[in-house]
Amino acid sequence: MYVCVRDSDTLELELQTGRTDPIPIVVKYDVMGMGRMEMELDYAEDATERRRVLEVEKEDTEELRQKYKDYVDKEKAIAKALEDLRANFYCELCDKQYQKHQEFDNHINSYDHAHKQRLKDLKQREFARNVSSRSRKDEKKQEKALRRLHELAEQRKQAEW
Repeated sequence: MYVCVRDSDTLELELQTGRTDPIPIVVKYDVMGMGRMEMELDYAEDATERRRVLEVEKEDTEELRQKYKDYVDKEKAIAKALEDLRANFYCELCDKQYQKHQEFDNHINSYDHAHKQRLKDLKQREFARNVSSRSRKDEKKQEKALRRLHELAEQRKQAEW
């Protein structure tokens, strides 16, 4: 099919003022060959004789239910496989997801990732040091409390004698 196009001045004027009528489509029969146009029109008529049945309009049969169930299962399997594949390129430390191995590798070697790793290690060391410091303080408090109890017990013994 060929579109009839006017000269550029008319087209430019129509673009400025706005086209009110549709662009006419001119069909050239001499290009199609002998009987080709009739054959094309017959095919078009057969294809458009009745409209396609929508999914909603189809009768609910066991076969259709099984088909839909299989389709849903297949989609879930594909989604699960994609999720598993993408999980390989996830950095838990930075909470970032990457789609490609190269992006993930670049991230692992980046300053940002290394900085977060050092910060995490520092926090763990500080926590461990604070825990050990607290335990030492608790031990000292317990020793002090025991000494105090011993002193009180000795004072009572002396008071009883």
